[in-house]
Amino acid sequence: MKYRQGFRKYPDYGLDLTMVDFASAAKSCGLKGITTNTPESFKNALIESFKEDTTTIIDARIDPKIYQDSFGLTLGD
Repeated sequence: MKYRQGFRKYPDYGLDLTMVDFASAAKSCGLKGITTNTPESFKNALIESFKEDTTTIIDARIDPKIYQDSFGLTLGD
């Protein structure tokens, strides 16, 4: 949404949120939590999660630039 606001020259409003640490939130609930930053670490976390007897939350951090670049296609750019 923040990127779309900028793309359409709207003011930056209501989207300055802090990043949630979902892995820590999972751990605080007694679950397993893993943070990943690369495709390889995500693959390893996924493999590891299938070995567990509990729910695993994988907090996959992505590069927002790559994510934002795909919006041009949906906005008719």
